[in-house]
Amino acid sequence: MQLKSFQIWNYKNIDDSNEIIVDQNVTCFVGKNEAGKTALLQALYRLNPVDNAEYDEVKDYPRKRLREYQRNVKAGREQSAKVITATFELENNDIAAIIEEFGECVAPGTILTISKKYDGSMLIGLDIDEQKWVKHYTSTSTLSGTSAQKAKATKSLESLISALQECDEDAVAQQYLTYLNSISGKGISIEVWKKCLEDRVPKIFFFDDYRIMKGRAALDQIDSSADEGIRTLKDLLDLAGITARELQNNADYEHHKANLEAIANEITDDVFHYWKQNPSLEVEFDVHRSPGNNQPGEFHVRIKNNKHRVTVPFDERSRGFVWFFSFLTAFKKLSEDNEQMIILLDEPGLNLHASAQSDLLRFVEDILAPDHQVIYTTHSPFMVDAHRFKRVRTVEDIDNEGVKVSSECLSVDANTVFPLQAALGYSLAQTLFLGPNCLLVEGPSDLLYLQTMSAILSSEEREVLSDKWVITPVGGADKLATFVSLIGANELNVCVLMDISKKDEQRVDNLIRNHFLDRNKIIQLNEFVDEKEADIEDLFTEEEYLSLVGSAYPDIKDKLSSDVLDKSPRIVKRIEKYFSSNAPDTRFNHFAPSRAGLTDLGATLEVSEETINRFEQLFKRINEQLPAE
Repeated sequence: MQLKSFQIWNYKNIDDSNEIIVDQNVTCFVGKNEAGKTALLQALYRLNPVDNAEYDEVKDYPRKRLREYQRNVKAGREQSAKVITATFELENNDIAAIIEEFGECVAPGTILTISKKYDGSMLIGLDIDEQKWVKHYTSTSTLSGTSAQKAKATKSLESLISALQECDEDAVAQQYLTYLNSISGKGISIEVWKKCLEDRVPKIFFFDDYRIMKGRAALDQIDSSADEGIRTLKDLLDLAGITARELQNNADYEHHKANLEAIANEITDDVFHYWKQNPSLEVEFDVHRSPGNNQPGEFHVRIKNNKHRVTVPFDERSRGFVWFFSFLTAFKKLSEDNEQMIILLDEPGLNLHASAQSDLLRFVEDILAPDHQVIYTTHSPFMVDAHRFKRVRTVEDIDNEGVKVSSECLSVDANTVFPLQAALGYSLAQTLFLGPNCLLVEGPSDLLYLQTMSAILSSEEREVLSDKWVITPVGGADKLATFVSLIGANELNVCVLMDISKKDEQRVDNLIRNHFLDRNKIIQLNEFVDEKEADIEDLFTEEEYLSLVGSAYPDIKDKLSSDVLDKSPRIVKRIEKYFSSNAPDTRFNHFAPSRAGLTDLGATLEVSEETINRFEQLFKRINEQLPAE
């Protein structure tokens, strides 16, 4: 069965959480510190925990109302408070189990409701077709004669009991009557729950930093310890098929160590499939015994860093690796006994680098979500999947109302939605400005010229700039190194189109040396003109570009010509000098002519064959940098 929703009351800082709709795969609770995210998970966990965990009204009931609540319960004015109501949708295998026992008395998609109180009592809600239940019961009974006839004529539990009461001389009928009377008070739904559904409710597994495996533990305490970190250590021993007593007795230690190393290697391989930060780590084990005394000894788990040839206690270093290893240990052990679980992760990416948090999300999606529902809390933008905002629930602790949960991703508190805003902004940056094939240019004017000229060449059925390129302005060659370094880890196909000046050559050489850039994918614009230096504007004829400048600055249109410009390279630099000398109150912005080019080029301004040829050569050169399909 699958959890559909739950609602929490009277738990710590939660008065009434509102109904929380749960995603069928992964649900993400986002909120600032102390908002109540952990309390939500803890309350849900105690509904059907994998371990012994009960509600404690002294510790868990809201303190501001605790004394009043206790007085009312003691005086009989109030019953034990309800903590949670959860709804589950029955799946095909659940329905099949009911049909086998009680016939077709429940419909596909039926909702099971479970409520639990502080005293541990539970309320069950389940829609049962009573008539179909009675029909199946009577048709499969061993009643005979008059008793069978009377029973088959009934349509409800009450009428069936009445009919069998009339058959007081039929011993078989009286045996059936005893059973029916036993379920009459509690109802048919409780009978169906007890026999078919109680053991099918998914167990709930809660994992937080307290479950991280301890680096050492006394051998005589491992089996009985209530410390959650030591319990995870015991899970590792269980997976290896070893008991702490066997290690304590020093029986066949080499055999046990081989089994431990085998399971540790298996878990480590799984970790490294998703945790890429440092692949040089491995887990080692040892048993330490103090000489000359009767102490039971300690079991030690250590992390070896093969890169630096050093070992450290397991729980003191490499927190990201430790978290992954500990979780997988506990998860593998529980998976042996539970085919389906609800997994609750409290701040799972807290000790992980941003890129490792993305790996963790992939791990949740690939390994956990296909078989288990996952609910996790976070306040990190890198733990929010910006492509699946429908999974996000915001959590706020509102004055005079307590903790409230919303599925609308809206909040009056900017701190609550900040991770969502950051995740969305990061996603937009990746999708709007970056792509698998990224063409880096100096500024937005380059982007406009490339797009406009590509459209003109397309109208003449000549080679255009491939639409596989995402054109990204980076602000000039001086910012190229920073930008490429930031995106280099994303394994993008990066091509650079700009002029690289002498002062920027060293930075670019460093990018090439460190494998962020391929030298063949640095295209300089002077390759397409007869000048040592060039901007994209120099691919136009001088007359064409002066016309665009005149459209952008009509006040100087009639004064601007080739005769008033000097003969230095780069048309943009020459026009900047002209403005500085002849129009000091007007600052030349070379974006303005590119904007004018959107409407002028190919329309009021005919583009020369010379210019078209240059851009076609440029597009061919750029398109050659696309990976082969």
